[in-house]
Amino acid sequence: MTLQGSKFQRTSEASEALLEHTDRLIAQKDFAKALQVLLPVLESGAIDAGVLDRAAVCYHALGDAPTAISLMEFITGNWPDRETAWAKLAAMRQTAGQIEQAIGDLKNALKINPKHVGALVSLSRLEPFAVQSSKAQRLKKLSNNRKLAAKERRMAHNALGNIEAKAGNPSRAFFHFLKSKKLSSGDFDADGTRARVRDQKQRFQPITHKDGVSTGPRVIFVCGLPRSGTTLAENILLRHSKVDSIGESEALKHTLFEVRAHCISRGLGQGYWDWAGLLDSQERETFRNLYFQRAFQTLPADTPVIVDKMPLNCLALGLAQHLLPDARFVFMSRHPLDTGLSNITADFARGNAFTRRMDWLGEMTRLVYESAWDYQGKLGGQFRAQSYRALVSDPQPQIARLLEHSGLEWEDNCLSPEKSSKAVLTASLVQVRQKINIAALDKWKPYSAQLDPLKASLGGDAWIAEWEAWDNALHDG
Repeated sequence: MTLQGSKFQRTSEASEALLEHTDRLIAQKDFAKALQVLLPVLESGAIDAGVLDRAAVCYHALGDAPTAISLMEFITGNWPDRETAWAKLAAMRQTAGQIEQAIGDLKNALKINPKHVGALVSLSRLEPFAVQSSKAQRLKKLSNNRKLAAKERRMAHNALGNIEAKAGNPSRAFFHFLKSKKLSSGDFDADGTRARVRDQKQRFQPITHKDGVSTGPRVIFVCGLPRSGTTLAENILLRHSKVDSIGESEALKHTLFEVRAHCISRGLGQGYWDWAGLLDSQERETFRNLYFQRAFQTLPADTPVIVDKMPLNCLALGLAQHLLPDARFVFMSRHPLDTGLSNITADFARGNAFTRRMDWLGEMTRLVYESAWDYQGKLGGQFRAQSYRALVSDPQPQIARLLEHSGLEWEDNCLSPEKSSKAVLTASLVQVRQKINIAALDKWKPYSAQLDPLKASLGGDAWIAEWEAWDNALHDG
């Protein structure tokens, strides 16, 4: 879609009802349907900034960054006093790697509103503020302003944490990171997650498919804890000529929900694993097709190999193995203290509530590895545990093994994941635009004292030593 030569007019004809309906669909992440609602208004030429903004959000979520950016450029060109539009355009440019343009957009937003928290936070990430700079001081005042929404104060504290970290002040940085987490929302269902992993170990067994290779593309599931290197692995695979990605899709999660609803309707129980061993070939085909319907909202159906990169899909690989005979699974393994620190310092807009507290984070880490070790023993050649340390320390042989595991021939492009043209929509935005490097190894060490509660919840030095021995054994695998 192009805006050049269009008949777009600066009008305000979109009804509130239409925009509210679209907002509900966007909140449900049904971007394709939301766009269907908006397209007739877009094509009529009688549009307003609200319609364009929502259409840009949809195009961006569906992987069409150029169109999304074009729409936001039209808004900022015709409504230049909208600081939120400038900030949103900057965010979209960042995902496409247009960093210099994004910096300019953020500065435009701050000219209009110097206290725009989102713009300040984003600019501090791209052009780090000095601790005593006027912009850093402005962030401090905003972080303590009780009149601001919790979301904005959370973002300000997180930015201040990163500013202090870059200045070499770990204790001050940690103070702000924990303040930011306290302003986050959500709870961790520790009991439910424990039961889920316990039942996986007791009830899940892989099946030998007698109904042949599934129709549709071959799927490579890339998973692990958030901030464990899943985006790096995805971008390595994306550089291959036969591979595309559906990004952080909830297709498997929604399919599991439907499988569980089906089991409840059959009186089989309400647990995560009550379907295990009970789906017949016709039911597997039905849910396989449902997965593909969910997954291909963003890709053409003739893509030969797709990457489904959703970190916590690692807890649902059993269902994927039952539905997709030729699926491959890549579990990213990164030092639990590096992963933990990265989750504490990350500002998640939504989800990952277990990162709010170090005891929750430690327990979730243990449970994720307990699940992974069970899958490793049961899934055999379909499952690869990929050491992050090995991958960044010695990329070429590790990438060769990763491609071999994924059923892909060697391509030199895979050594340059930073050149991927795919828009990056995750918290790993800045890192994945860099060449493979070892900069993220052992980042936890300056924070060793602050991370003591996380170490304790992991099980202390004994559990960490067990993890290190396992991860070291992955280096030659």
